Amino acid sequence: MAYVQEALRDAHSLIGLSRDAFRVGAAYDLLKGVNAEYLDADVRALASIESYRGLREALALITARALALASRASSAAAGEGGEVSSGSGGA
Repeated sequence: MAYVQEALRDAHSLIGLSRDAFRVGAAYDLLKGVNAEYLDADVRALASIESYRGLREALALITARALALASRASSAAAGEGGEVSSGSGGA
């Protein structure tokens, strides 16, 4: 759960930035659109998982969903003519 808490702290800090601070504006839009009540319910559900296997499966699903949303945001930015970077540093 510590990783989830850290990610939420990071997200909260990012929400305080302007859309211009994001390389992909659609990512900012997704972040601003997060419903805090749903997020709280999801974190409570994660906290109630008692087995390591169950938690690992839940986090794998969250990761897959995050990758799908990131892909959609990148595609939207590319369609708008925005710069999209994989963050790999080239090569």
